[in-house]
Amino acid sequence: MATLSIHFAPAVIAAGALAGLANRSGRAVVTADGQLVVDGHSSPFPSPSKAAEAVTGNIINGWTLWRTPDGSTLDQLRQKLDAE
Repeated sequence: MATLSIHFAPAVIAAGALAGLANRSGRAVVTADGQLVVDGHSSPFPSPSKAAEAVTGNIINGWTLWRTPDGSTLDQLRQKLDAE
């Protein structure tokens, strides 16, 4: 089964509307069927935004919050894959 490890660090949200959450960080794995398994949560999430909400406690766009190891957002990765 192919997976992709993703993360977000405090610096990603420190300058945005969620600056009060600047000490939060998260790590997840995207499964082959597109669900996100987030560290510290037993059930997978059906979308990046639902996974981000579980970590931050706020409604947030997970496509732009989560990043791949090279620093690309999931949205950038999705756009790249759509263009291929």
